[in-house]
Order: sequence, then structure tokens, then C-alpha cells
Amino acid sequence: MFHRIANNQYFRRALRTGRVVSLTYVVYMCGQQDGISMYARNPKGVERDLLFTLLGESGDSKESIVHHWTTAEYQRVDSITRMILTVAKKHCQEKIKEYSTLKSVDESNFWRDKLWLLNQNWECVVSTKSEVNAFVTALLPCKVFVHGGILSVLDASDDELAIILAHEISHVLLGHVDKASTHSALIHGVQLVLLSLVDPIGIFSLCFEFAVDLLRRLVMASYSRQHEIEADTLGVKLAAGACFNVNEGVLVFDKLQKLSKSKEVSTSNSSMARFWLDSHPASSDRLQSLQLLASQHMKDTALMARCGRMRGDLSAVGLLRHYMGL
Repeated sequence: MFHRIANNQYFRRALRTGRVVSLTYVVYMCGQQDGISMYARNPKGVERDLLFTLLGESGDSKESIVHHWTTAEYQRVDSITRMILTVAKKHCQEKIKEYSTLKSVDESNFWRDKLWLLNQNWECVVSTKSEVNAFVTALLPCKVFVHGGILSVLDASDDELAIILAHEISHVLLGHVDKASTHSALIHGVQLVLLSLVDPIGIFSLCFEFAVDLLRRLVMASYSRQHEIEADTLGVKLAAGACFNVNEGVLVFDKLQKLSKSKEVSTSNSSMARFWLDSHPASSDRLQSLQLLASQHMKDTALMARCGRMRGDLSAVGLLRHYMGL
């Protein structure tokens, strides 16, 4: 009886899957413990190494890729980031008050956690890389990464830069950074289990592996597109709350669309395939939605009246002084 069960193909496949999952968990826990030990011994060193890993730099010259805090580029990004963070804190306070009134404990606690996070020591990492990109990451929370391409290649104005920075900070506020890490881990785990069910030899296993990887990319892209739409909506609100001209700011997506078209050299993928695998919404649709949102905020009479009282000092430094109470 036992011999027949042991030789059953389904039993053997289940056993193999169990071994793969167990081995993966052991490797993960060993890596986690090693990471905790390294961070406990040298937290600043680990953060520094992570920072340059995220920037894709190594070697002796990697220090030169990050703008010093005294440079004009850094100060410009930092001042606008501070303004967006101040408005974001007010947004969290409003949400806490709203959900406390509704007696929604979970939602109220969610926004309390975000307010606590915003009150930490935030830093901007402004690189000299020519890539047009900005991002936040769960690996190094309380840091906003901005590549120099946004300032040079894209030539973003203060209004456009505010939209970009507000968008990234919105990802943090809405919990997208944590959700993305969780979704990625779960989907990779499911992918590993599915791949352990098939025979690793033969054309079928190769096709199956390709199909599973494609499915993973489709699911992650779908999640990411939804997150981008949500961050766009809140980002425009935060930038408008900081008294930036969001009608002008959202035009940065027109610049991105033109830049993307100029760099499209691959013709092997159909436009539909690129749409489904793209982690961001189509730029043309995105721009139209953002222009509608921006116009709605610019018609907010109370907001325009408050911002109108500041017309005497509309520089980034002047706005920062106003919001920080200086």
C-alpha cells in the first residue's frame, strides 16, 4: 500500500512541491537573518550600499553620481518636496478626522501610520544620471529618488516637478510601496509552486515557464497601472494644495509622451502587447484625465483665494517659508 502511494505521480509531485517551498522558505529566512545582522552592525553602511544599488552604481566613482545638498539642483528638488510633504501631512490629518468621525478604526489607524511616516526625516536623492525617472521604494523609506534627466533632458519647470514629486509621495501615502512588495512576493511564490509541478525537462516545461512568467508580468502591470492612476489623482490634489499651477504641471506628461515616442525603436511588439505589459497608463489617456483633474482644482475658489494671497512671493523658497511658518 505504502509502496503504491510512494510511486503515485501525484503524490511525488506534491512532495516535490513541498520540498521546493520548504527550501525556498529556509533560504529566505537565512537571507533575512543575515540582513538583520548586517544592519545591526552597520546601519549607515547598509543604507549607503542599498542607495547606490538602487541607483545602479558601483566602484570608486559612485559618490559623484549624487548631488551634494549645497548644489542648486538638490536645493530646488528639496524645497518643492518639503512643500508637498507639508500639504501631505494636512491631507493625512483631514483623513484621520474624517474616519474618526465615521468610527472607522482601521482606516483611521492607516492614516495615522502615514502621518507618522511623513513626520520622519525625509531626504531627497538627486542623481546626475540622465535617466528620466523618479521613484520611492520600501527598501529605503523616507527617501525620494530623482534622476537628473528630469531636470536636464525633460527640463521640468517647478510646476511640472511638483506634479512628479507629489505623484511619488502619493504612492507612499496610499500604501502602494508596501502593497507592491507584498504582491510581488506572493506572485513569485505562486510562480515557484506552479513551476515545481511540471517536469523540468522538455519543451512543455519551457513553454509553461514562459506562460507563467508572462502571467506574472500581466498581473503586476495591472496592479501598477491602477496604482499609477490613484497616485495621479492624489498627486494633483497635493500639488494644487501647495499652490502650484497644476494646469501647467500636468503638461509634463505630454513631454514624457513625446520623449517616449522619440525613443521607440522596437517594432517586434504590437502596441496592444506594450499596453498590457506597460506598468503605467497610456500617456495620452493619462494626460487627458490629469488635465480634467487639474482644471477642477484650479476652479476651487477657496484654494485660489488662499494661493492668491501669496502672489507677492511665488518662488519655491518663498512658498517653502510660508508653509514652514518661517
